[in-house]
Amino acid sequence: MVFLIEKWKDFKESLQYAKFILYQVRERGEYTEIVIKAGKLAYSHEYHRDDPELKEILDFLDKHSGIKVKNSIPEELLFMR
Repeated sequence: MVFLIEKWKDFKESLQYAKFILYQVRERGEYTEIVIKAGKLAYSHEYHRDDPELKEILDFLDKHSGIKVKNSIPEELLFMR
């Protein structure tokens, strides 16, 4: 289970204690969904492509060595492809 944090500002403050920051970007037409996980905390939000907060988040992830996730699958299926 993860705890989904409502506001980026609150989630960002918690990241100073994280060992790894994982994130995924999903394009949805005019919108971009971003999902970020660090330990037991997560943040998910859909932004208009031009939203300055989205740019701030992506810049933050780049600066703090966020690890971009391509996809996620159940572990037991990892070697069955």
